[in-house]
Amino acid sequence: MKNKLYISGDSFCMARNYPYPGKQEGKFYSWFSELADSYKDTHEIILDSDGGRDAQTIIDNWIKILPTLTSDDIVVICIPPFFRFRIPWEKEEYETVKWSGGQVTNRFISYLRKYNVNKNIFYLNNQPISKKELDERIRFFETMYLDNESIELNYNEVI
Repeated sequence: MKNKLYISGDSFCMARNYPYPGKQEGKFYSWFSELADSYKDTHEIILDSDGGRDAQTIIDNWIKILPTLTSDDIVVICIPPFFRFRIPWEKEEYETVKWSGGQVTNRFISYLRKYNVNKNIFYLNNQPISKKELDERIRFFETMYLDNESIELNYNEVI
């Protein structure tokens, strides 16, 4: 069995038509394909990425696969901005990434991505919530998180 090359992240870890932003046309390019080509004889690529994905889901999935990792595996984690909020998928919407030695199930979607669907009602804990109400709740947390001197000072120290 091959070693694993596990890549988890947001749209940065997905194939794109460059230049971006702008009209997406022409051949798709992905930096991770070049990396995978370098290890194709020894590693199986596991791509667990999604546009707009939140940091908590990326970290959760990384933790989920930790027991399957060996010292010869390679892990690439791309951490997006921490202000992305996630909401639970409805059970029938779960997405599972499978590979020869296991799988990881995504039970959350970032609000950023979910918002772009043509839906006016969402379900949180099997209870309906309107898009408008969800917008208001998310905006409250985004405002608290983004318009905050403590956050700015902390990011500056971390960077």
